[in-house]
Amino acid sequence: MNLQTSLISKNPLRDSVFNMLEESIIKLLLKPGDRLIETEISEKFGVSRGPIREAIQELEGRGLVEHIPYKGAVVSQLTEKDIEELRSCRMVVEKLAAKLIIEKSHNNPSLLEEFDQILDEMKEANRKSDLSYFLTLDFQFHESLVVNSNNHLLNEMWKPISSRLRRYFFLNSRQGYISLNESLNQHIEIISAIKKGDIEKTSELLNKHKCWS
Repeated sequence: MNLQTSLISKNPLRDSVFNMLEESIIKLLLKPGDRLIETEISEKFGVSRGPIREAIQELEGRGLVEHIPYKGAVVSQLTEKDIEELRSCRMVVEKLAAKLIIEKSHNNPSLLEEFDQILDEMKEANRKSDLSYFLTLDFQFHESLVVNSNNHLLNEMWKPISSRLRRYFFLNSRQGYISLNESLNQHIEIISAIKKGDIEKTSELLNKHKCWS
């Protein structure tokens, strides 16, 4: 069983196990259909089965794991219907978040500083052709749209789909539908429109943004 072992830490065991399994699923070390066997995970890391069971239950709640009769917990599939629903939900949340950022950044330009930092790191990841880090930054960019909207309900809407979106990014990046350079340019255009306060253009660019789809 391939796992993201570096995330086991001094944090509460349940959180550490959850983080390790979540990253392993998102980064495709654990692939759709792979079984999560409590005894194997327990023996591999010397962790009791209680925290493992709790972590798996939360992964089910995040849509990354499903329970199949006579087989147990397995990494969930991403169906075409799942993907379409993710796209729709992401678009609704991000477009409203971007609108709120534009409205608030007039009086608080510092809201946009984080995006400049992310773009600088994306440029460096692109220069090094570091796909894994680029994807991490890509997701961070989109999550920052929601976080910086400073809208509690939008953030609550984002949480249940965030893990599935990250896995979607990694799954589809392997298909080569979009180059790092093309993706970087799309992000630059989105932030440029936000800085100009152009809500309509920002919405249009978010609609066109392939986001590894």
